[in-house]
Amino acid sequence: MNDADFIGWIKSLRQTGEKEYLQNEDALKDLKEKQTKLNDILMISGGLAGAGMLVSSPAALVAAASALFALEASIPVDRLVSVIEMLLTAFGKEGITITPCIKTDEGLIDLLVRMPDRRTFAFML
Repeated sequence: MNDADFIGWIKSLRQTGEKEYLQNEDALKDLKEKQTKLNDILMISGGLAGAGMLVSSPAALVAAASALFALEASIPVDRLVSVIEMLLTAFGKEGITITPCIKTDEGLIDLLVRMPDRRTFAFML
């Protein structure tokens, strides 16, 4: 995987309007899979960067850059996972609908929450 493919993959971690938005448990499962992949990339590239620094290898810079990209992408995913888990634990039995990462004309809504009584909340984490 070259750098452009890697950066494109990191950017594609958020849902886009081309496919149906995942909700509740399906969205949480998808985000946890992405979280696992990002953590794996972060561990591998961080380890390679650390090992490369010991021998002053130029490849250490590439590994460090990959680790920074993975870290930058993993922070919002980690936040979404923790907030969705809390909301589903607290209100899941009441019929709450949680939809993460909704793309709009004005930007990105990190989390859209619909309560069964038709109240709707939009969160930007």
